[in-house]
Amino acid sequence: MTTCRCTARPRSMPGTAWTWPSRPCRAGWVRRPPPSRRWSTCSARTCWRARMSSAATTPPSRDWRRVWAGRRPDGSGSSVRDERPHGGVRPPAAVFLASPDCRGERPLAHLAGFQGVLHADGYAGFQRLYEGGRTGGALIEAACWAHTRRKFFDVHAKTGSAIAGEALERIGALYAVEREIAGQPPDERPRRRQDRSRPLADVLRARAETILPQLSGPSDLAKAFRYMLSRWRALTRVFDDGRIGLDNNPAERAAAFSTLIETAKLNGRDAEVSLRDVLTRIADHPARRLGDSIRGAGRSSIPPR
Repeated sequence: MTTCRCTARPRSMPGTAWTWPSRPCRAGWVRRPPPSRRWSTCSARTCWRARMSSAATTPPSRDWRRVWAGRRPDGSGSSVRDERPHGGVRPPAAVFLASPDCRGERPLAHLAGFQGVLHADGYAGFQRLYEGGRTGGALIEAACWAHTRRKFFDVHAKTGSAIAGEALERIGALYAVEREIAGQPPDERPRRRQDRSRPLADVLRARAETILPQLSGPSDLAKAFRYMLSRWRALTRVFDDGRIGLDNNPAERAAAFSTLIETAKLNGRDAEVSLRDVLTRIADHPARRLGDSIRGAGRSSIPPR
């Protein structure tokens, strides 16, 4: 039996010997592509479509020498294509990317082949994607209502502000409409949104413009209103395009669940058992001990990868 001694590391890495893959190994790739090919295929299928959700985050670990060949990837992100909310037939897909820093050229490189609507949060690195100087033309920005809502939620949870509570109720009314039209075709969703959602949003904007001058500028509530009003055009683009949702939560959820699953695998635990254990206990578990719960969930005898 022929043994293949090829390595998954690229040739450019110093100190790495390269051996041409054996015939059985290459034949196996035809039946089951290697991880890099599967990732590239999934990335292309995700980034080729006309609408995509993205999220950026900063990994919390401090010692990256053990993670990525001595380099510290300060920026990471997830991109998701999911057409199910507007009745699409193409299967959803997710791609996870990492970069050595959070500079603006990283999203430019990651999404170089993408054209269309990018549904993302307010990460400053995305701004260059919406500018005309981008190769291939500017992307169309769709802002995230969930991030907008979170600003008011934090204020209400901290101070009990009635004004923040009112904003939460008005944003909640927009989500109620979305639940009713979920799964409808993209040409029907804008009509329902124009009839019901846009008037609700117009009232919210009018209230914000009336209340904001009365608030202290540095206050968190004023910051929440300014965050919303500064992105108003991108927030309301959803009312004219049936392919867009209210938020980029699919990308946020993809990154969160990937973190739990990969952490379980790296610690030699069954990912399904670990995920079930965390989700079962998380509601009643003290927040300060959540890390211990995640690290200890789903213990099993499977060896680490």
